Amino acid sequence: METYVGRGAGSHIEKELFGAKDYALICSPWITSEFARRIIQMVERGVQVRVITSNKEAGDTEKTLKLLQEFVKPPRDYLGRVKKEWAPPPFDYKIIDERFVHAKIYVVDGNYAVTGSANLTDAGLWKNAEHIIIFKNPTEVEMIEHDYEHLWNFYEATEIEDSSTNILKGLWRRIMEYKESQMTTEQKDSSESKRKWFKK
Repeated sequence: METYVGRGAGSHIEKELFGAKDYALICSPWITSEFARRIIQMVERGVQVRVITSNKEAGDTEKTLKLLQEFVKPPRDYLGRVKKEWAPPPFDYKIIDERFVHAKIYVVDGNYAVTGSANLTDAGLWKNAEHIIIFKNPTEVEMIEHDYEHLWNFYEATEIEDSSTNILKGLWRRIMEYKESQMTTEQKDSSESKRKWFKK
């Protein structure tokens, strides 16, 4: 575990996040449209992504939310029919009433995580003085994943302005299966007690 305080927190977030190969978990109350487009590009190259954000009216938030919402909608022909070849992207989002989300969490491929004060904006990553905690130990990263899962399932319907249709419902199970495929037999035995976190 490392800490960082000052400007330039993005040097510990941006490259790692957008270099994800398998999955990324993002919680940022404010995401600018520039980063929303990069999230979409990440999904389009096959990375599974979940995003928790808010309806906070700041900057180009309206544009960001529209980008995320439109991305999961199927393209239709002139008669309004969904194109046969379309498949939903591996992407889920939840837009929360801004009063109820303040956490900033970034998890990448189960081996890197950052928490702290930095939003996914140019100001949050590069201009503001922020404080973040960086996790590289897989056990610590897994703990942050547990926290993210808890937050994903935490909100009541009245606190959620909009959400996608839970395309990645089995993501937690797939995360555990992927991790176990990388483990030795001894490590697998020690992880059995953690399975309950990934059943959703």
